[in-house]
Amino acid sequence: MNNLRKTLFAAVMLLVATGTYGQLTYIGSPAQDLSWMSNPLMKLKQDTLFVPTQNGLFKKSLQSGGTTWIAAGFQGLKINDFVLIGQDTIVCVADSTAGNTIFTSVNNGNSFVNTTNGFGATGIDFQPGTRIDVNPNNHQELIAMSGSCVARSTDFSASWSPIYLDWGYSVYQPSVLRYHPLNPAYIYSGGELSLFDSYLAYSLDAGANWAVSAVETNQAVNGIAFHPTNTDTLFIGKEGSIHRSVNKGASWSNVFTTPNYEYIYSVVYDPNNSNILYAAGAINGENDTVRIFRSTNGGSNWSEWYQESFPGSDKQVINMVMYNTTLCLLTRDHSSNLTGVYKLDASTASVPHLVQENLHIFPNPFSGETTIRAEKPFTNAELSIVNSLGEPVKHIHHISGPEIKIARETLPSGVYVVRITGETESYTQKMVVRD
Repeated sequence: MNNLRKTLFAAVMLLVATGTYGQLTYIGSPAQDLSWMSNPLMKLKQDTLFVPTQNGLFKKSLQSGGTTWIAAGFQGLKINDFVLIGQDTIVCVADSTAGNTIFTSVNNGNSFVNTTNGFGATGIDFQPGTRIDVNPNNHQELIAMSGSCVARSTDFSASWSPIYLDWGYSVYQPSVLRYHPLNPAYIYSGGELSLFDSYLAYSLDAGANWAVSAVETNQAVNGIAFHPTNTDTLFIGKEGSIHRSVNKGASWSNVFTTPNYEYIYSVVYDPNNSNILYAAGAINGENDTVRIFRSTNGGSNWSEWYQESFPGSDKQVINMVMYNTTLCLLTRDHSSNLTGVYKLDASTASVPHLVQENLHIFPNPFSGETTIRAEKPFTNAELSIVNSLGEPVKHIHHISGPEIKIARETLPSGVYVVRITGETESYTQKMVVRD
């Protein structure tokens, strides 16, 4: 093992032994209260982050130090979502009254005008805008959600017409509304219906016809990620799982069940490598630990990649974006109070520490096959094996029973970390493969 590998693995072992973290860097809280939306979205413009709050937009350059955020316009409005267009145009949807839900600025938020123009219906049927997106090939064309209705403007918010359902259709959680960035004829809208079923409505012909998929009882579609070069492949975060479609959203398969039933609010592709994806969220309850999951094979296999505890703090990751190698995390508590924005350099982050219980690997070292056993049987556990560079090399889902047998197969000789997460316990242990 060369000196670099020895140094990296020594850092891994130190983390396993001590649980030392602190790699998340706090970069401030732009405001106390987020919008009423269950998962508001941060957005990037070059190297600058924008965050919607109950008092307008705030922004911060990722190149700047400290924790200060700058007001970015629309102060006084409860912003649910927004789009950044060109160099100086921003369109926001706000939680407001009939006739007052869409606002536009053409001078970087310094001033804004009401451009609702009939969006959301009127009177008792009115529902404010919740999500908005802009056609990447035609900035005069916008889509926005009102309840579960999707409406479109082709004249930059001068007028609106429903293209999916109609005004007045209610929805419990409107989470997703996106043009596909590679083909804006593909439109996706979804979340959680009023009867608490998940859904994803999609059109592959610019809104002329729609179908619905990803329907599950007592579930939600929390976020969506598009493959950067392949329009067939999509990922959605759900309650306790990540699902993948390879046919533009027509059908879905569960590719990862989170070990603690974490709700996945955000899935993002690494902009430097389309085989690497990150996902994050939180358990449904009091939670003081930030967990990030990662796939290094295009989303086929996932494992817990990073975690950091904040004792005494209730913290959920509700949105995540990636700039170069930097992951940016938006966190809140269960009362929708903003608990901070954090950043993490994914190129240097270490293998996570899991609480170490008694785990027996025998034989260890081994050359052909070994057996892993704990003091009590595994229940729906997830196993991952990580090499000395912190890279996952094997992953096994849905393990139950008294022991796990691991065949060497193609594993090179060396030192590895075995991580197992079950429904009520987690384990970390060193494993050695030899010729």
